[in-house]
Amino acid sequence: MTTLREVVVVIGAGGIGQAIGRRQGTGRTVLLADRNEQTLAAAANALTSAGHVVETRPVDVSSREAVRAVAETAAELGAVVNVVHTAGLSPVQASPEAIIAVDLVGTALVLEELGRVVAAGGAGLVISSMADT
Repeated sequence: MTTLREVVVVIGAGGIGQAIGRRQGTGRTVLLADRNEQTLAAAANALTSAGHVVETRPVDVSSREAVRAVAETAAELGAVVNVVHTAGLSPVQASPEAIIAVDLVGTALVLEELGRVVAAGGAGLVISSMADT
């Protein structure tokens, strides 16, 4: 009998996402997703260099199709035990319309689409932070 590898999905590959990937990813596959492909590559490199098994997927969380593709990839990789959503925008980064699309609609899409593939006993977490710059 083959046991599926456990998968941790981290959406948002910035500092918080990387810290969660390091902490939760030991012995698991970390699926990192981010809109910025340079940030995604750098985060994947850092986690891989630290010994983690990492897969990546570009994603625009305001797109149901893009989020669904992340969910499908996660399910193909193994048993999804954690989903952590850290992607977000602040007023210094974007317009009110973009903030609503990412912070509100994007969060709903992530919870809905990834919720469909989370294994029994799995958990989801949405992290919201705000910094003035």
